[in-house]
Amino acid sequence: MRGPIFDRSMSSFSRNFRYGMMQIRSLMSGRNMVRRDPREQDAEAKEALKKGFTLIRVKPGHGNEFLGSRMIPNSLMASRDLLLEFGYPLSADISVLRSKELAPRVESRMEQAYTSFIDELNLWARLGYSRDEITALLTRIYREQTGGGPLVEKDRKERRKRLKDLLTRVKNDNQVPGGLHQLAESTLSALKRVV
Repeated sequence: MRGPIFDRSMSSFSRNFRYGMMQIRSLMSGRNMVRRDPREQDAEAKEALKKGFTLIRVKPGHGNEFLGSRMIPNSLMASRDLLLEFGYPLSADISVLRSKELAPRVESRMEQAYTSFIDELNLWARLGYSRDEITALLTRIYREQTGGGPLVEKDRKERRKRLKDLLTRVKNDNQVPGGLHQLAESTLSALKRVV
């Protein structure tokens, strides 16, 4: 959230110099290089994007506009999101999520994610979005979950799979209203056409 990458001001030089010196001190002391979470952004802005809206068009200072939704952090979590939520570092091995100790927490969080997904779809319907509009929004969210650096790209690929899994579960869940079954079916069909 520091603005254009090619900022030539003295504040940029000063910040880059301090960062470089920190890396050198880290190497000389024998510690690993300091790694920053590539997904990390300004905490207040990130929280506002997560909770303060249902859907919002985000126009960043660089790159294309994208669609923001509470659905992404609440329902479409990648394994790395779970690790961070459970207090593990970015570098932790995701296989820890399959451990006996974490299994109940992971299962509980996945159920919360499903409930949140259903609640969000119902909210969109109450707000007046038609089934076709909701399908289009979900398809756009799916389409936008690509690209980025290696970690980000992997997380986004996992979120795409998670969206398909959630929609498949909705389609087969006898507890949800029939309209959601049809929505899930039409959205799954639309996702098959996305490259």
